[in-house]
Amino acid sequence: MPIVGAGRMRVEYERTGSGEPVLLIQPTWWPMAPWRRHQVPALADRYEVVTYNLRGLGASQGTADAYTVAELADDAAALLASLGIARAHVVGFAIGGVVGLTLAQRHPGRVGALVMGAAGMGEVAPDRGAAARRRTLEEAEHLGLERYYRSHAENDDFAFSSDFYRTHADEVAALSDALWRVGTSLEELVKHATVRASYELGEWVREVRAPTLVLVGAEDRVRRGSSTPLDAARWLAGQLPQAKLVELPGVKHMLFWEAPVACNALVLDLLRAHPLG
Repeated sequence: MPIVGAGRMRVEYERTGSGEPVLLIQPTWWPMAPWRRHQVPALADRYEVVTYNLRGLGASQGTADAYTVAELADDAAALLASLGIARAHVVGFAIGGVVGLTLAQRHPGRVGALVMGAAGMGEVAPDRGAAARRRTLEEAEHLGLERYYRSHAENDDFAFSSDFYRTHADEVAALSDALWRVGTSLEELVKHATVRASYELGEWVREVRAPTLVLVGAEDRVRRGSSTPLDAARWLAGQLPQAKLVELPGVKHMLFWEAPVACNALVLDLLRAHPLG
């Protein structure tokens, strides 16, 4: 896959299709591979889809210090600039949606329409980063890296609804394989885990003027800190100036993989309604 210099780092990326650019942002420690199953094929018929590995993953260069959401948003802006893309639509999943939101706040001229799927509220506390590092190390050392990665897809506790998990073993396995395909070192995994302690949604989101689709599974109710993604979605829809909220019935956290047809249709509707021109 091609690599480009973006700011002070090298970034591994792919460009698929033609048309207005759409940047896809996955969660921390996830590779870009999961987007290839449903989202890239659905969008590339009409748009140029840009996917990339976040810093420290795959062939993308890491840095010595712990990472933050703001830094990942600046990385995305630098990638777009390096690719000669003045402005793009942005689709983000989970904390990738928060990175997209932060990109729109810090670099508003870079973002057209924005999609946030299953984002969390975040919570900044003095000990939260240390707790995230400790918890990630303990889980990864107990399970092993491969089992740690795969366990985030292979469950019906928070990832998929029970019905879907039972009847779509192929989809669950495909996501699990995509998560583990790149893998990373334990050191990089810990850096990515601590990103989740580097942000907190607040009044600053009102600065984002991009038309925004807020997507969430109606059953995405597992707590992250003091709230759930469903709580966060409802809060975001009330704060963002141009937000539309869609709650997908019966769906848990992995909404882009549990309900890809519905999600892709909603994304395409948003992009068609808000061309970059």
